[in-house]
Amino acid sequence: MTATDTSTTYVATSALMLLALLWVSAVDAGELHRWVDESGEVHYTDAPPPESARSVDPDRAQEEEDAAARERDEAAAAESAEQARRDRVLWESYSSVADIERTRDRRLEAVDGEIGLAEHRVGRARERTERYERLLADLPEDNENRDAMQRQRAAARERLERRRDELERIQARRVRMEARFAREIERFRELAADREE
Repeated sequence: MTATDTSTTYVATSALMLLALLWVSAVDAGELHRWVDESGEVHYTDAPPPESARSVDPDRAQEEEDAAARERDEAAAAESAEQARRDRVLWESYSSVADIERTRDRRLEAVDGEIGLAEHRVGRARERTERYERLLADLPEDNENRDAMQRQRAAARERLERRRDELERIQARRVRMEARFAREIERFRELAADREE
């Protein structure tokens, strides 16, 4: 073997070793991916996950799950405390179901009075609007008061709509009040039954 052969062998061996080192370092430098497929199965690969996969950070996922659980527990505790407060107020405010019903009837009677007044206002606003409609129908097109009359009719229509909205709000309040008293009566009965046991 000559010096040239030895030198060529040395260079070839060195080049192969260098390529092997580069390949190993490239593999070592590759990123490890953790992802979940559509069926929920977790995969670990050195290749990027497919488009349909979602990436998972296990620490972050656990932190989010723990935070969500804490929020649920806190909300449940707050709701329980609020229910206990409402129960205490209900129990201290009334001595019987009949007492709740008397209070309900008085309050509904007051709301019924408001409804009656609102209905009266709607009726008057409707009459005023109809009166302007009749006056405008009889008024000649070239009358100098026609523009003023049309403005008054428009204002009467707006007033009628406001009165109707007011009536609807009061009627909706009555429905909510009836429902609230029904729930209170039911809850009072539950509390009374629990105390008897």
